[in-house]
Amino acid sequence: MATKKHILLLIVNIILNFSVYSQTRLVFNNDAYLVVSNDAYLVIDNSSANAVTLLGTGGNIISELETNRLKWNIGTSTGTYVIPFAKSAGNKIPLTVVITGAGVGSGTISFSTYGGATWNNNTYKPSDVTNMTAACCVNNSAFVIDRFWEIDAVSYTSKPACTLTFSYLDAEHSTTGNTITEANLRAQRFNTSTASWDRPPLGTLNTASNLLTAVTVTSANFFRSWTLTDNSSPLPIELLEFNVNCSSNNIILNWKTATETNNDYFTVERSMDGINWTSVSTVKGAGNSIWPITYACIDSISKEGNFYYRLKQTDYDGHFSYSPVTFSNCSFDCIKQIRIEVEDSNTMLIVSSVCSGNFDFSVYNALGQLIHTQHEFIESGENNVALKFDDHSIGLYILKATIGKSTFQEKFVK
Repeated sequence: MATKKHILLLIVNIILNFSVYSQTRLVFNNDAYLVVSNDAYLVIDNSSANAVTLLGTGGNIISELETNRLKWNIGTSTGTYVIPFAKSAGNKIPLTVVITGAGVGSGTISFSTYGGATWNNNTYKPSDVTNMTAACCVNNSAFVIDRFWEIDAVSYTSKPACTLTFSYLDAEHSTTGNTITEANLRAQRFNTSTASWDRPPLGTLNTASNLLTAVTVTSANFFRSWTLTDNSSPLPIELLEFNVNCSSNNIILNWKTATETNNDYFTVERSMDGINWTSVSTVKGAGNSIWPITYACIDSISKEGNFYYRLKQTDYDGHFSYSPVTFSNCSFDCIKQIRIEVEDSNTMLIVSSVCSGNFDFSVYNALGQLIHTQHEFIESGENNVALKFDDHSIGLYILKATIGKSTFQEKFVK
């Protein structure tokens, strides 16, 4: 008579050789193992939640590849379904799916989970996931646990609604290269309709038991790919572009989002050195959107220079993230007007400027020879500057004023 161990080995052998095995009930007792590999899948052709039963110390299903799956023909049933995933001996990571709203149709839910060899999830992301990016273009994998879960409801007219409980391994959030605070871990799913990660991250975490509970999934938002991410830096809105343009004495900032989830507002921030930042403006977000939205902001500056800009995007719950930094080097026509007034050999300049900064004043004689230079700090607005070349004789002179790329030139008689 075959022992339970022999029966289990037979099941494993059938799966590996033929890829498909149908069993109306699968019973695990005292840490029995079932390894699914070589793109195989095990079919549980029984919609009852006890079609996978755990006795004693339970069991272990090792998937460790997106395409190594357990396919459960759940159909229209409801209940608590436990998939006893494990990474390896002693590393259990069970997934619990409580179906609270029945699906419509003869549907199947496929389950798999796998980790990666490095912190960089972007190198082993699921086949339906197109990015692991923060806003615009930064790989956010350092804030993402080194594991994905695939929960794929197929052949349903209307998918079920459910609540998920994820379990995880400490080694997969503390890998060298990750920047994760364990207490911040929450679940995020990849929305294939918008090609972006839904926000906000979901769930309630218990770090003592390594369980993330209360992850709710509606029928309309039942997408297949999941991971856990640090809630302080979630995989955020999809920012399509962030541009800076120069116009007159203004810097015009434009940005476009592909999708938004719970996006309360943007804060436009400016820096002279890329380190210290000042808020320029706040722009209200759209909240939730699956359509591209374009935003704009005008920064009226008082001087030429090199400026750094970034967007701070804040959710309704107060969580925020930053865009990549963009750079501007605008040259403006700072000099609005210069009046030259000569009285009793004294020459006074009335300088009207829309910029603040260091001006260079040069005086040339009628032969084009430089005879005087003077440097003055000019404030935005009207300024009085005494031109200090009183010892020169009466005659025709040329004044040239320069700040940055702005110049002014005028003839005058002393």
